[in-house]
Parts: sequence; C-alpha cells; structure tokens
Amino acid sequence: MKWSGKMLWGLAAVLALGLSATRAEAIPLSDLLSGGTLTVDDKIFSNFTFSVDRPDLDTTTPVLDNVSGPADPTGINVTVLPAFNDPTHQTLTFSGGFSAGNGAGAGDADYLIGYTVTTTNGLPLIHDIQLSFNGFVQNPFAFTNVVEQAFVGTNPIPVGTIAVSNPPPVFGDSMVLTGGPFTSVNVLKNIHLVAAAGGIVTISAINQTISQVSVPEPMSLLLLGSGLAAIGIWKRRQSA
Repeated sequence: MKWSGKMLWGLAAVLALGLSATRAEAIPLSDLLSGGTLTVDDKIFSNFTFSVDRPDLDTTTPVLDNVSGPADPTGINVTVLPAFNDPTHQTLTFSGGFSAGNGAGAGDADYLIGYTVTTTNGLPLIHDIQLSFNGFVQNPFAFTNVVEQAFVGTNPIPVGTIAVSNPPPVFGDSMVLTGGPFTSVNVLKNIHLVAAAGGIVTISAINQTISQVSVPEPMSLLLLGSGLAAIGIWKRRQSA
C-alpha cells in the first residue's frame, strides 16, 4: 500500500520524527552489533548487522566519489520514538545524515542493515511492517531508495518486500507478511543513494513500525470448532 497520494502529509510527519530524534535516547548502531538489543512496545530487536559499499572508502582504487554520509555504524543512530500515525505504539528510527553528491562530484553509497524482531510474550504475533523516510533529491540526476525484505528463519524466500523512493516520491509503504502472522521475523534494509556531478541526495530519517495481531488460543479454536460442528449436526437433523 503506497502513500504517494498523501506525499506531503507523509513527508511532514517523517520530518517531524527526524527533528524530534534528539529528544529521545539515540543509540549508535555500532553499540548494537555485538549482541545489543532494543525493546519496542512488546517486541525485541536483536541480531543487528551492518555493511556499507562506498567507492570512496576503497583505498586500493582511486575513485572520486562525493559521499558525506556515515562511513561506519558509529555514524548511524537508532532511536525509539512514538509512531506518527499511532502515538500509542512506537517506531524505530535510523538516522545518520545519509548524503551523496552535495552539489560537487558524483556520489554513490549503499548500506545494508539487518536485525531480528521477536515478540516478547509469543502473542500478539507480527502481522505487518511499515516503512517511511524523508529522502530528498536535487537534480541533475539523483536518486535514493530504501528496499526492505522480511524473512522467516533460514528460508531465503522473503515473506514480504516494501520500498520507499524519491523519485518517484514514495515516502511510505507497508506490507502484510505472507503466511503470517509470526513470532519472529528477520529484516534486511537496503539504503541506496546515488547522485551525478552537481546533484544532491540526502536521507535524515528512516522509520520502522511493526504491527501485531492477536490470534485465538488453541482452546478457543477447539471450542469454536466444536460449536460449528454441533451447529452442522443440528442442521442435518432438522433437514432429515
């Protein structure tokens, strides 16, 4: 479900989150890479991973590449904030001044951030994931997007894929997990920025909200099934 029709509202809300990040405790992503965890509502985020692909960081090949975004996980902050569309729940915000181009030389940067989301009590189960960002571009050619995939266990086939981008200006997206809901989901977030010489592309806030649903307990399902079976038997006797 893309929100491009609500583009201005979504951008304003995401920008508000980015500005309010300094009022909450920001944890460097590097602090979470060695077994660190975060609790958001009744979910635990763990198993954080990080990698970056930036030609300007390759000292073996002299590549002119204008990127001022974070070069390592110490430059990326993770903050827990109230969700802009539902303040009773919380969202996970990644910020770090991601930027390429800056009006000078060309720039290209590709970041991968991964983590596992697990329910603390088993219920309610993870049902859907929402993603938003405030990607800004200035031509000549510049582009940014965040593509996110969700996996269950070691299965390499994703149970959902979402993306935000600019251009086209799609600042928010959401997905219902196929085959769900689940007690645990692995998330892989790909953040990409590219700009030609003279272009500018930036991201200051990437927001992650994960929704859950309650499911009937096994005994409730058994009682429901027994009730439906009894109704079926009664109807057959009435028609006999």
